[in-house]
Amino acid sequence: EAITTKNYPRQHHKPPQSSPEEEREREEMREEREWRAEAGQYLGEISALCFLKVPPHFSSLPYLLAGTGSQLLLFDIDLGQQIKSFRIFEGVRVHGIAAQVMKYEGDSLSCSVTFKIIVSGERRVKLYSLRLQLEPMSLEPPCVSTDLILLQLLPRFTHWVLDICFLWVILVVCALLLFNFIFYDPPEKKLS
Repeated sequence: EAITTKNYPRQHHKPPQSSPEEEREREEMREEREWRAEAGQYLGEISALCFLKVPPHFSSLPYLLAGTGSQLLLFDIDLGQQIKSFRIFEGVRVHGIAAQVMKYEGDSLSCSVTFKIIVSGERRVKLYSLRLQLEPMSLEPPCVSTDLILLQLLPRFTHWVLDICFLWVILVVCALLLFNFIFYDPPEKKLS
């Protein structure tokens, strides 16, 4: 059985002439519709949490570090407020956070606490120092200033980092990978 098709002549339609303003408006609309890829931070759901036990002068409840996308967010749970946002990675989601108190200084009027923070994402691990300073003579609620300083960027691992933690008092970092685990000694800058 044969299938027959008919060829219809193609008709060419000329669009009506537009004013220069209409042409300019069409061009602007065309430009707005174009998709442009731009590098930026990854914004996503919360993928890691870590509590920071702070002195009672700061808050009656611990502070909270939350990994969301490539950022680390610091919250005062008692006040229900975000204190600060830190950019940790470029286009890599934060998967793990661990913290340990390093130093506490001051009195009830002016004090500071310093934490060692390790953050992991995919095959990356970074070691930070987070200093929280309670401003002297601040009103209620207390004003807290923060400093996050990168101490060490560990070498990129061959497998994803599944979990991280501090071991012992000497602050050895343990990274659990897919097929093994690695100990890192920050003062010696040594992997084992």
